[in-house]
Amino acid sequence: MAGVGEPRRSPRKSNRDWLDCDRRFAQQADGVILQVLRRSPDAVERATQLMCRYKKSPLAYAILAEAWLASGNLVMAKTHLRSATVLAPRCPYISLALAAVLVRMGSWEEAVRECARGLGAWMPTDPARHSPLPEDSINAIVSSPKVSSKGLPSNEKESACCVSGPRRARESWLQLRRWRPSGRRRAPTSTMLAIAGAA
Repeated sequence: MAGVGEPRRSPRKSNRDWLDCDRRFAQQADGVILQVLRRSPDAVERATQLMCRYKKSPLAYAILAEAWLASGNLVMAKTHLRSATVLAPRCPYISLALAAVLVRMGSWEEAVRECARGLGAWMPTDPARHSPLPEDSINAIVSSPKVSSKGLPSNEKESACCVSGPRRARESWLQLRRWRPSGRRRAPTSTMLAIAGAA
């Protein structure tokens, strides 16, 4: 009988996000993110190479958008965040990041539409999955205590600066999701823009 006694292979990783990536992708993504954070002059080039190697990865597009943001090019950041949105339409991080870029560009109506689209996503994914933060920060977020029913962390300890931002965004997102009335009605525009500005 074929396959008897052979070790089972684990399914191949998709490299779409931090929770479904192989070691090679994680190391490459982490290296590019660290270059972006250090404002390295070749961060955009390295992020572009990563995206070209992993064209179906919304995380790679989010990293490239972050590199363009760091270099001050909002148009390219918007372009790559739109690509990431197509690949991961239920990700609140990508939706809020795109809305924040649109607000910075003065595209208010587009930002409101993106907020409404993001808030209307059925069963949103964990924002940490596509967040362009170093891998150790993502691991800290993912292993952090679950959010309580009131939208506040279960424990009172504050994490490192780079971890508390996404955690705060996740808490705000969860609070807004609970506040949002049932049906397809939109939340008030000022609330959506305030959330988009926090991203």
